[in-house]
Amino acid sequence: MTCASPSIKYLSLFSGIGGFEHGLLRVKPDAVCVGFSEIAVCASLVYQRQWPKARSYGDVRGITRWSVLQELKPKVFVLENINTISDRDLLKIGRTLRCGCVQVDACHFTSQSRPRLFWTNASARIPPVMRVGPAFESMLDEELSPKEILNEH
Repeated sequence: MTCASPSIKYLSLFSGIGGFEHGLLRVKPDAVCVGFSEIAVCASLVYQRQWPKARSYGDVRGITRWSVLQELKPKVFVLENINTISDRDLLKIGRTLRCGCVQVDACHFTSQSRPRLFWTNASARIPPVMRVGPAFESMLDEELSPKEILNEH
């Protein structure tokens, strides 16, 4: 019996405790993390506990995305980062990777606004944004205003 290879092998940078991975695994349950980078010690420990076979690259400042891409030689990549990158760096990254980026805000999926930038060499149709859970507003007590809720505690 031959084992099938995973549909996706990925490297996670700025990994936190692995929130992106949980979302990815909902879509691609056989995806495999080959490595991660996280600077916060507690977050890194949580990550390692969830994905013990993933190699830790430590602090992302000690590696370059380009060297990791060259080392792993992926057919397809997705890079994610915060949206506070300068225009100059956005152009440099785009030229190096030979692709543009798209901004996605978590507010379309959760109650938190957290804009992120994503780069990929994959060609795919981006579906319209859909909420996967209840809107934050629907969880609020209708009898209290947000100001009253904050003052109550």
